Amino acid sequence: MAVDQAVATHHGERFADVAYAPRSRVRTAGLGDVALRVKTRRIDQVHLLPVSVSGGWGIGTGEANSATRGRLTALGTGQTDFGGALTIGRTDVLGVGLYRASGPVGDGYRVPHVTTPGKVLADEIQYGVHGAWAPVSLVSVRPAACGFMRLGGAELAAADFSHVNGFASLDSAQVQAGGKRG
Repeated sequence: MAVDQAVATHHGERFADVAYAPRSRVRTAGLGDVALRVKTRRIDQVHLLPVSVSGGWGIGTGEANSATRGRLTALGTGQTDFGGALTIGRTDVLGVGLYRASGPVGDGYRVPHVTTPGKVLADEIQYGVHGAWAPVSLVSVRPAACGFMRLGGAELAAADFSHVNGFASLDSAQVQAGGKRG
């Protein structure tokens, strides 16, 4: 089936997929978004408090990918974000081993593209839940989940995929679950 004749379904609605131009499927390779984060602990369990609380701020940029941000295979949104995060956690004894649980929540300000008028992409809230249980010092189980939720954006059927910010302007959310090593 030709690209301009494809039909997609979203929440039961059918719409012609004339916007998925071949340029959106081009393979993209390179370095993705780059970020610098600084974190400091404000409240610590060492002082007999029930939890540890840390805060941080950072900057992330994908400006190096700005020219390819219109591709489905884009390495990032091609823009700069400033933001902060708050993490609450606890480490304690559980049976013969130790456990640790923490949950970070962050928000950021997305700087509008200089090449596109207005703020195309909405800000995002990022969140996570991380745990660890070590029954002995050399063995640990570390489940984790994290994700983001964009605070606004276009619905799939209303998005303009012929625009360079078509994919990045979608109202989107993502959740990842798995485990960690180390």
